[in-house]
Amino acid sequence: DLHFHSHCSSSSSNDISGANNNGSITIAFSNKSPNISYIFPTSQWGPKRVEYVVKGHVESSNLTQKKANDQFNTKIVELNGNVLRMGDTSRLPPLEGRRVSNTPNNPWVISPVSLGFLVFPDAGEPACNKKAPKVK
Repeated sequence: DLHFHSHCSSSSSNDISGANNNGSITIAFSNKSPNISYIFPTSQWGPKRVEYVVKGHVESSNLTQKKANDQFNTKIVELNGNVLRMGDTSRLPPLEGRRVSNTPNNPWVISPVSLGFLVFPDAGEPACNKKAPKVK
């Protein structure tokens, strides 16, 4: 029920997250489990992270598998706990990440029935450093 994909952050995602392209990485995830949370230490990827966590907006906190599936099919979604609403101009609302101190005492918690991505702007991954030499 838990899936990951990681890649080097692009310069445009660095602009969004405030990253300085110091080996910045992005991790996309989805957790389809209706009742299992996962906890991951992430402090090895620098002093900060930017979270973009999307969940379906469901009124009841008593999740069954059907309600969990409804969270992925709902017309109302939340980004970092805030309901996203379309503006009058049919433009997407601002998609702002939540900046988090990335310390051993503040691990990444993936809540049930959620998806999104994290940006680690100062991960220091050599292959993702803009100044890294190109492989020919």
